[in-house]
Amino acid sequence: MFILFVFFVYFHILNSLEIDVLYAVHLQQGEGFLLFHDKECPDVVGNRFLPNNCFHGVLWIRGSNYYPITLFYQKINHKMFLETKKSAQLFSIQHIDVALTPLEIIKKINNNPELCSPDHRDLYFEAQEILCFMQGYKHVLIRQRMLTHPESTGQLGSVAKTLYSPYVPPLLQYLFSHEDVGYDISVNNFGEIEDSFVFWHRNHEFSAKALVDMHAQDTTIPGQTSETEKIIFSIVCGRILGYSEESILAYIKEVYHSNERILRRGIERYNRKKTALGFQDWDLGVSFVKELKDYTKWLTDEFKPDFHIFRSTANIGEWAWKIDHGKPLTKSKVEL
Repeated sequence: MFILFVFFVYFHILNSLEIDVLYAVHLQQGEGFLLFHDKECPDVVGNRFLPNNCFHGVLWIRGSNYYPITLFYQKINHKMFLETKKSAQLFSIQHIDVALTPLEIIKKINNNPELCSPDHRDLYFEAQEILCFMQGYKHVLIRQRMLTHPESTGQLGSVAKTLYSPYVPPLLQYLFSHEDVGYDISVNNFGEIEDSFVFWHRNHEFSAKALVDMHAQDTTIPGQTSETEKIIFSIVCGRILGYSEESILAYIKEVYHSNERILRRGIERYNRKKTALGFQDWDLGVSFVKELKDYTKWLTDEFKPDFHIFRSTANIGEWAWKIDHGKPLTKSKVEL
């Protein structure tokens, strides 16, 4: 009886899935976003497929990679899996639901502004950071663009993976065009080419200029002369961005095995820079600037997730991996 119940639960889920709807998915291997583009079944349906439910689409596992996938239901153990030609793994689905809209993410942020801190990263963090900036919970914002280091797991084709998120392109385009947002590009050419967009609200240009002058990046640290200088750089950047001393201390302890003595050195340097450049202190989750004019109206009336970039990223090289069998020569060629 229980097996029959599970079967009907999964059958209901499969029948409720739709094309061109973004789903949040929790897998055995992590969490990510899932988007389907068709559900055409093959001529012969195997034991692992439920008839009329052969969904094909793309998957992004947060912090990992993008995959073209086929969803199937395995009758043997009554579970849903995602299969891809680009990985030997089967991705086991533990939970799937329609992804939050930007307005739903905003409601979540308003209930807990601390979600704007990187201490609270979740599946929606990339979009969340930008929306926090729109709402006025952030005075400046850094978004990575280029990452050319071959060993960096945060890039795909030398472009930061976060730019491929369906939320990010339209949100950034909105910032580029907004009359109350300034932006510049922070460039770091130490060893590799890296750059990031730096956005700021009115009256916070000095904070943004400090980040640009430091060659600050969202996901990497420019080449400092020593490990201590690298840690101090992280502390100064963290305070400019509004991260608390407690949060920064926890970070440098975890990443660098550093201590409070180094934190104090970094805070002293931050204070000197603040005095020299004239920017304001910011405490993330406490400080607040006026929200961007008409941003909720734009999100309600005009925002559309960018599925094209999401799909094309997962399907890079599609023409090649669609070839799934060889071609033998039938007989010797006769020369005339």
